[in-house]
Amino acid sequence: MNSTGNKLRVLIAETLETEFAPGVDVQRASLPVWDSLNHLRLIMAVEEEFGVRFDSDEIVQIDSLSRFQTLLEAKLAGLETLSA
Repeated sequence: MNSTGNKLRVLIAETLETEFAPGVDVQRASLPVWDSLNHLRLIMAVEEEFGVRFDSDEIVQIDSLSRFQTLLEAKLAGLETLSA
């Protein structure tokens, strides 16, 4: 997992106040603490930490750590393209 993925994993664990095994793809459906309110808390924490914004369609798609990472990396790549 790259540094973005590691940073995201730590941010999710801290925000949800939980732990999960390294290398495991955390699924929203299998983690009871990742409810709708905490989902929004996660979105806001990631947006603030990484300086990105997710639209409502993207927010609905986030159902796992891997999906979150994929969307985040796409956002970050887009920001790098715009600033280059």
